[in-house]
Amino acid sequence: MLDKIHHLFFDTKREIFPDFLRGLAVLFMIQIHIIENLLIQDPTYYIFEKWSYFLGGIPAAPIFMLLMGYYQAKSKSSLVNEIKRGINLFLLGLILNILLNFSLIYKYLNNQIDVDIYSYILGVDILFLAGLSFIAIAFIKRLILKDYQILIIVLIVHLLNYFFLEINIESIYLKYFLSFFIRVSDWSYFPLISWISFPLFGVYLSRTDLLEKILNKKFSNLFWLLYLIIFFASLDYGIKNSYDLNVYYSMRLEFFIYSLFIIFGWIKILKVIYDKFNDGLITGYLAWIGRNVTIVYFLQWVIIGNVTTYLYKSVSLNSCLIIFGIVLFSVSICTYLYNLSRS
Repeated sequence: MLDKIHHLFFDTKREIFPDFLRGLAVLFMIQIHIIENLLIQDPTYYIFEKWSYFLGGIPAAPIFMLLMGYYQAKSKSSLVNEIKRGINLFLLGLILNILLNFSLIYKYLNNQIDVDIYSYILGVDILFLAGLSFIAIAFIKRLILKDYQILIIVLIVHLLNYFFLEINIESIYLKYFLSFFIRVSDWSYFPLISWISFPLFGVYLSRTDLLEKILNKKFSNLFWLLYLIIFFASLDYGIKNSYDLNVYYSMRLEFFIYSLFIIFGWIKILKVIYDKFNDGLITGYLAWIGRNVTIVYFLQWVIIGNVTTYLYKSVSLNSCLIIFGIVLFSVSICTYLYNLSRS
């Protein structure tokens, strides 16, 4: 039995460590979706909640997007295929928004609730960002040949972000459209500007082999001492900005740089853990989750989104932990059956 599970989790045709990183990123996404939407407002939970937002922030979406850019840069797919992939991700994001808000839409259509339903259907979640970024990078990686030019584009993106954050859009229809590209609304969670900076930096890492150098280099004890001093000195900044979702989703340059600083230490720590337990079932399970990241992300949001309609911010911490276990188990089973149906 264990041999069958081991065979299921480990895919020798792929690099397992990046899948391991994605798997943890998705788990952190699941927990923050539950805490953000279901946890009751109680001062007793304040410290836990802040740490939940921190873990569901930098080690989650930024990791996912950075790795997406990294591997897209390495991909030999044609421009047309990459554009198709981006369009499919965008459309999948639209389908997901409809399904995760299905119970809310039902209540809206039956006049049981009064909300701006289009802000939910068109809410700019990470699949929209992934789709638009994939299309943009399909062109950028072919047109921009110098490594340093990628970093210049990242800086330009953030300069544009500072400018656009001051724009006030009156037209609601224009706001729906622009929310995919800039943060002009509360439902613009992952706008292209400036979140594309993470996959762009992934492209830079791929071209320079910097990620491999970081993972394989043995840094001195003095280096890690300085890193830890800076980490703890800036921890309050990181937690506050992760907890303030407007700041997090705006992703300004200073927080982007801070995120890269945290990601550096995060992947180095996880690489040490992975190297020690790379054949373990837990490691394999996380890698399997990461290998199926899109379907896992899709399914968890469908469950959590519809539960939120009825239990929004009314659940205790213990119940949230139970819901996390139920969601993870349900998504794992459904993902396995989905893969089985395709084989």
